Amino acid sequence: MSTAELARRTGLSETTIRGIGQPGKINGVARRLRADIEAGTLRHHDMVRAASLSAQYGVSGPVACAALRMLAAASRRHSARSPNGIGH
Repeated sequence: MSTAELARRTGLSETTIRGIGQPGKINGVARRLRADIEAGTLRHHDMVRAASLSAQYGVSGPVACAALRMLAAASRRHSARSPNGIGH
């Protein structure tokens, strides 16, 4: 995924993404979290701490935060497209 696409998905600036320096890891953590949600291991709106993700997946705090922002942005886009506004 390009830096520009990742910036669009997370709501972070491209400069911030480049500063984090690990767009592949951000996308990887976000994909793992999405898989956990789809498998029912996590539910939408469960509290997930960046520090826990950092330890669990061996990534930095900024990477974990960016992955969480990416999922939150995707959730907001999904809710906006939902006919009843709820999205789930």
